[in-house]
Amino acid sequence: MAGCFGKIIVFIINFIFLLCGIAVLVFGIITLSSPSTIIDALSFIPGYESINYIIDIQQAVLSGGIVMTVVGSVLVVLCIFGLIASCCSSSCFIGTYIGMVLVVLYFEIGVIIFFSVDSQFVNSRIENLMYTSLVENFQPVQINGNNIINGSTPQAVAWESLQFNYSCCGAHGYLDYNTFKWQANFSYNPNAVVPPSCCQQIVQYQIPTTVSQISNLNTCLTSAPSYTNTKGCYTALSDYFFVYGYVKMITLAGLIAIEVVVLMFSCRFLHLNRMEKEIDAF
Repeated sequence: MAGCFGKIIVFIINFIFLLCGIAVLVFGIITLSSPSTIIDALSFIPGYESINYIIDIQQAVLSGGIVMTVVGSVLVVLCIFGLIASCCSSSCFIGTYIGMVLVVLYFEIGVIIFFSVDSQFVNSRIENLMYTSLVENFQPVQINGNNIINGSTPQAVAWESLQFNYSCCGAHGYLDYNTFKWQANFSYNPNAVVPPSCCQQIVQYQIPTTVSQISNLNTCLTSAPSYTNTKGCYTALSDYFFVYGYVKMITLAGLIAIEVVVLMFSCRFLHLNRMEKEIDAF
């Protein structure tokens, strides 16, 4: 009875994960074959246009497609083995399935340990990519009387919008503007240490159109960090998407818990199966 119950549990879990694996695999294939479809869908996310000009979204989408294709393929193969193992009495199939689950489980634990030990591995790469984009593309907004005029290129406008909308400054922080020459394009004050888009606004998290909407502009430009948004834009974006990090951790923890349950039932199933063969041998 216990063996039959274990077989049913293993079958149901593997069937559900097989459907999930097929969905992930299909989505990964669609992403690789037509990344523009995914990019068009992402365009509905607020602030996407700014981020798209700062980070290569297409490359990120393609990388995600590769990961989903690999994960989906592994999941499909693993679940097919699990279904076969739950439907037959072959100790070889059951043992192979248990070994595959253990390999996947060890890999997931290894990933968790790696990112726990070196949590800045991915973060520093993205932050450095943002800094490179800042140095190559940044242009300050221009000031004409009381009016604020946006930059002349989409990349420049993207950085301006990002800093205004998220009340941030630079990729790492406001000191980024000490590392490259940007003041030559800022006729309002060639001696400024930060651009106007780094200055605190009277109403935060919106794009100002006039100088009167910025708090103490001249003090901010020449005496940073006074009246300056000191938080780096990578940190601001990370804080904004912080909840998604929790979702990923909860999902991974849930997946590991399910795999442990499947492993327990599979081992029990294998043990009972061998006992039945030994009894039949007598």
